[in-house]
Amino acid sequence: MLARLDERQRAWLRAMPGWDGERGMGDIVRATWEAQLAEENLPFTRLVHEIEGLAAGGGWRGR
Repeated sequence: MLARLDERQRAWLRAMPGWDGERGMGDIVRATWEAQLAEENLPFTRLVHEIEGLAAGGGWRGR
């Protein structure tokens, strides 16, 4: 499951404007936050945050 999430996240990041070096890092970070907080992306963003929280607390063991 984590491999699929990682694959999806990497594909999403490669599609972001500026990935090819045309924009500065600040622009990329802002665009990433805006995309993560877009209504259609909130379920995926919440899932990733939940997994990160579980992993940080030792509750996720590579399931």
